[in-house]
Amino acid sequence: MDPSNRTGKNDELGKGPRQTRRDRAILALLQHVTVEKAAAAVNLHPSTLYRWLKEPDFRDQFLEARSRAFAQSLARLQQAAPVAASRLLQVMAHPGHAARQRDPGLRFHLESRGAGLSTGRARGAPLQTGAKLLGGAR
Repeated sequence: MDPSNRTGKNDELGKGPRQTRRDRAILALLQHVTVEKAAAAVNLHPSTLYRWLKEPDFRDQFLEARSRAFAQSLARLQQAAPVAASRLLQVMAHPGHAARQRDPGLRFHLESRGAGLSTGRARGAPLQTGAKLLGGAR
């Protein structure tokens, strides 16, 4: 049995019938902004957590867990990107849309981020392009 995996049943961090204190500490480090808040969440003194972070095995486990969490976050963003882009085009193409009514600076912000400024096109060009992509006239 691997000494870093006390349950001996699961290789995944935090899975199985019992989590070790160190597994819970790693999960808390991923969930909280500061070491102090993470330590409080798992009832440890911050100095204990700082000491564990200096240990190569614990630090490697933490960095691996953080890397997996980051990769998962990127995958979720990639999955959501087409929906977000579609929704953004809808907002850009419809002048009376509720988001525009709430934020009158939205059109300027969206247009200033568009390719129209770098190519010398008129300010309304990105909105017109968005409307054409959605099949609407402007």
